[in-house]
Amino acid sequence: MKQNKNKKKWVVAATTLAAMAALAGTFAWFTSQDSAKNHFEGSIAGSDVEVVETFTPPTDWKPGQKVNKDVAILNSGDYDSMIRVSFNEVLTKLTDASSKTSNDVTNLDGKTKDQVYLFPLSKTEGTWQDAKVVDTKMTVATGDYAGTYTLKAKEQVVTTNTGSTYRYVSYWDNGTEQYYAKAGSYSRAEDGSITPSTPEFKYVDLAATPVNMDWTKPMYNPTLTIDADGNATVLAGSDTGKQITLDFVNLSATPTAGKWYYNENDGYFYYVGIVASQTQTPQLLDSVTLGNGADNSYSKVQFDLVVNSTSIQAAKEAVNSDQWVKDTNADLKTALEGLYK
Repeated sequence: MKQNKNKKKWVVAATTLAAMAALAGTFAWFTSQDSAKNHFEGSIAGSDVEVVETFTPPTDWKPGQKVNKDVAILNSGDYDSMIRVSFNEVLTKLTDASSKTSNDVTNLDGKTKDQVYLFPLSKTEGTWQDAKVVDTKMTVATGDYAGTYTLKAKEQVVTTNTGSTYRYVSYWDNGTEQYYAKAGSYSRAEDGSITPSTPEFKYVDLAATPVNMDWTKPMYNPTLTIDADGNATVLAGSDTGKQITLDFVNLSATPTAGKWYYNENDGYFYYVGIVASQTQTPQLLDSVTLGNGADNSYSKVQFDLVVNSTSIQAAKEAVNSDQWVKDTNADLKTALEGLYK
């Protein structure tokens, strides 16, 4: 009898809140949300739900490298909640990853090192001597590469039974930095001086095109092949190169209590359980990996993964509200309502 009396009090309170909030018969559930943006860095905001993660941003992400990123959600409010998570990705890759050679300094003039990558002089193996190069200069007026560069070269003598031949590695030198120089051929005079033909510099245009993808708009339907341990590896939705993967844990192919379930009809991962105040969900995301097949377009790659978490006050009536499942998945609705017995 006491239980029914409390339930009646709850219904009255709910009706009052609904009238105050909407005046149209819809219920205003207590909700909260938080997001954590990772470059490829976490941020925590909000008062009732927080993204809890273990993550160290990589500064030199290499093909084949798996970066640990543990994500769970904390109910930091003072009422029990249901929790769901969605993702937003921003992938920035080079528009043109091909390396080019040129002797036209306008490709460097006024440019920053974030706009143009100039190939440095590579370390030379073996015995090389400084060569005498006919005076050749290149001047860049402004930008990060501003300065006057002098063409220099290193020479290696190769002696065989038929005589001696010479190998050269040339480079542009501004007194502090050395950049690779490509020459079609070298002409060597009797005094040992050399004249390279049409020396060029080698560079990559770092212009990049960001691709923004919210898993919920438009809908992204990843292929979740969940193993017996509840793990799944999913291709990042904004990665047309199919090299960045997200590694999930604690999943279930069907709505199962205590597990995360992906609702492909609205783009959210729902935790099938009631999360008590000051407790957190099981881990959802485990790591992010850049595949071994990443090509040159992934040079200087930037991948922002934003984890958006949302909570709603735990109540059976809230499950199928506009703010939660709302008829998008009958099995999920049944499983969540089944938590309230």
